[in-house]
Amino acid sequence: MNKELLVAALVFSLLAVAACVGAAGESCPEGFEMQSDYRMYFGLTDSAGNTVSEAEWNAFVSEVLTPGFPNGLTVLDGKGQWLDSSGSLQREPVKVLLGVIAIDEDAGLRLLNEISEEFETRFNQDPVFRVIPAGTVCAGLS
Repeated sequence: MNKELLVAALVFSLLAVAACVGAAGESCPEGFEMQSDYRMYFGLTDSAGNTVSEAEWNAFVSEVLTPGFPNGLTVLDGKGQWLDSSGSLQREPVKVLLGVIAIDEDAGLRLLNEISEEFETRFNQDPVFRVIPAGTVCAGLS
């Protein structure tokens, strides 16, 4: 086999393997569907030292988060920290939202922006830290 033919065969083989990997990533096992996995981190203390109460948070979950993630969501309590612009370490309680939803990336980004803007306005907060997916995941109940 000449060198050019060998290189062409190798390139073709690599492309075929890549295509199979891509195709496998685009389908899910039975009972699962392609969805996007989102995370949001809500700081609960504003710059004046006011803290979002459990009752206020629960209303926010009912009125804003639940409609945005109708298939379900999980909220975890956490302790957040970061360095502010002056280099001072800041700490505050946080709520971490874990949500999976079958919408495209643009719709997902719009949803996270709307949720963040509502939280910032409602509770006089800094922007919500958001994590958007780099791709989709297979999700479902088994």
